[in-house]
Amino acid sequence: MPLSRLRAALGLPSEARAVTDGCRDAAGEREQDEPACVALVRAHRACAQDALAEALGGQSLCHLARSGHPLPAAKFHEGAVTALGLVLREQRRRLAAPAEDTTLLVVVEQVRDAWWAEQAPLAARGPAWDAYATGGDEALKDLLEELAAGTGEPSR
Repeated sequence: MPLSRLRAALGLPSEARAVTDGCRDAAGEREQDEPACVALVRAHRACAQDALAEALGGQSLCHLARSGHPLPAAKFHEGAVTALGLVLREQRRRLAAPAEDTTLLVVVEQVRDAWWAEQAPLAARGPAWDAYATGGDEALKDLLEELAAGTGEPSR
């Protein structure tokens, strides 16, 4: 399920402006000095974490993986959490390096390109890997679409 529909089902804001205007996420309220772009990514990641927790049904990924049962739904959401974490890490790194382009749209596009370069070969290993790679890509695509809707720029 694309994360935009998941956010709607969970009752979370669907537009970038609503998300950045003081929304709450898994880590609590947005900090006063936190840039809006970081808050937006944290909100998307919190949604993916909620979806992962729901897919796991209170079990850990390690426990379920050892059980031998396929976990495509959980792996999908795990991929989303991971990919959004990469965006968050890269955005924070760039904010600390003033010479870097910190435009969130650019950061997400670059992380998405790197995500597929790394994940495409692994996705062929089976359904769990494919779900993981697809979940990450869907999360990044959803974030790009939301950013493009807020700026009027087309997303890839």
